[in-house]
Amino acid sequence: MWRINIVTMLFFMLLQVVVPLIPRYALEVGAEPFMIGIAVSSISVSALVLRPLSGIASDRWSRSKMMLLGMAFGVVAYAVLYAFAGINAIIVGRLLEGIGIALFVPSSMASAVDMAPEGKVG
Repeated sequence: MWRINIVTMLFFMLLQVVVPLIPRYALEVGAEPFMIGIAVSSISVSALVLRPLSGIASDRWSRSKMMLLGMAFGVVAYAVLYAFAGINAIIVGRLLEGIGIALFVPSSMASAVDMAPEGKVG
């Protein structure tokens, strides 16, 4: 049980460590304030749209594989942010990061609930 909690903590810690840096990085590449807002919030859009589908896939397929797929999308998102400069690359990277979160979170929460002892789920 504790392993799933540690994996979830590390996933969010490592994926969200750049959140405060995104606006500054976008300014450095010459983005306008409106586009910076789009880039910062694009993660929420992709995560919100895909979480219901990811939850269904997690129930029907494999929770651990969905979590690994979410981690893979996080890695690809940071590779995009590292390899390419410009506001469009930031937006694409943040959208990919949102997909990773959408794939990881429902599976992680469902796994924790499945592993909890009877009567201990709040």
